[in-house]
This record gives sequence, C-alpha cells and structure tokens, in this order.
Amino acid sequence: MNKKVTCTAALTLILVFAVACGQKPLTGADPQSSSSNTVDSSNNTATDNEKDNTTDSVTTANPPAKATDTDSNTNTDSNTNTNTKEGDGTLTSEGNTAAEKMQSETITAYYTDPEVMELHKAQQEIQYSNDIEKYKAAFKTLQIDSNPDLIPLWGMVELKSLTSTHGDISMDIHLPDEARLGSGGEMFALDALYNTLFQFEEVKSIDLTVDGKSTESLMGHVELEHPMVRD
Repeated sequence: MNKKVTCTAALTLILVFAVACGQKPLTGADPQSSSSNTVDSSNNTATDNEKDNTTDSVTTANPPAKATDTDSNTNTDSNTNTNTKEGDGTLTSEGNTAAEKMQSETITAYYTDPEVMELHKAQQEIQYSNDIEKYKAAFKTLQIDSNPDLIPLWGMVELKSLTSTHGDISMDIHLPDEARLGSGGEMFALDALYNTLFQFEEVKSIDLTVDGKSTESLMGHVELEHPMVRD
C-alpha cells in the first residue's frame, strides 16, 4: 500500500515537472519574437532614416547648383571688369606712347674757333620726346662737335639739372677749374647758350646757377644776369 502511494506521488511529480518543462519553451519564444519584432522595427526605422537621409541629400544637392550660377555670374562680372581695366590700360599705354614719341629737329648751335676770336654757328640735329629733353639736347650740342675747326665752349661743364615752367628755364651746372675760360671765352660761352636756347620761341628766360648758387659772374669776368631774358 505504501509502495503504491509512493509510486503515485512520484508519477505526479514527474507529470508536474513535464508540464512545467513543456511551458518554458513557449515562454522563451516570446523574447525571440519580441526581439525579431524589435529588429524589424529597427530595420523599418533604419529604412525610414535612410529614406529621410536620401531625401535630405537630394534636397541639399540643389543649393550647389545655385552657387554655381552665382559663381558663373561672378566670373562674368570679373571678366567684364578685367576687360574694362585692360581696355583702360590700353588707352593709357597708347596715350603714353603718343606722349613719348620721339621727335627730330635741326637747330643752330654756337661754337668758337681754335683762337677764340669769334662766335661761329653750325646746324645740329637733336631728338627729344618733350620740352625738357629738347632743352637738354640743345645744351648738349654746345658740348661736342665733330668739326675740328669749331671748339665747344661748354665741353667741360656738367649739367646737374634743368627745369622749365611756362617757358622759364632754370639750369644748375657744375663748373670745374678746367672748364673756366678767359674773358673772351666766357662772353662767347654765355652768348652761345643765349642764342641756342632762345631760338625756341616758347623760351622766355634762362636762370643759370652754379652748384645751386646764383653767382655774379660765371667765370669771374662777365656779369651773369638772373635771369637772362630775351631781348
């Protein structure tokens, strides 16, 4: 009797255990299903995000096209400005070229003879692009001459500066000792300078200084006027 009760109790426990074990897989399946659903939801969310990102990407892709149009307009304006500047530069260059165009002119220059007895004149050709260069070139003709019978009276003199304002010429020279002449040579030198520069009609006066100073005489023999004016 006791053995039957014991067996019955054992079978009952086995059945209870079996029922309990049979329910656990069902309970464990729920997390998997939930996990699967979660993954699907995540996948769906990821897919939605990808769609949103794709949409955002397409949306943000449009502005660069506008920026390109702006750049194109900017480049067009830049090119226009460059062309305008280049055009201005060309006009300026042409103006400078016209202003600096060299001119040739035959003038009369004055010299003395080897005995310094009288003043002689000779034709010389000068080239210049403006009045200042013209006066400098004219003065240079008084310093050299290829004719052995004509002696330059200003050959040893250094021209330091020459300016002109409305026909009034200011000249500054350096006069070394070897350039100094006697009274006759000094008079001829001043006459040569006077006649050479006053042949230009626009010249009204000549103020000659030595090393920046207004001296009473050029070489100590003949009075030097400040300025010399046309007769």
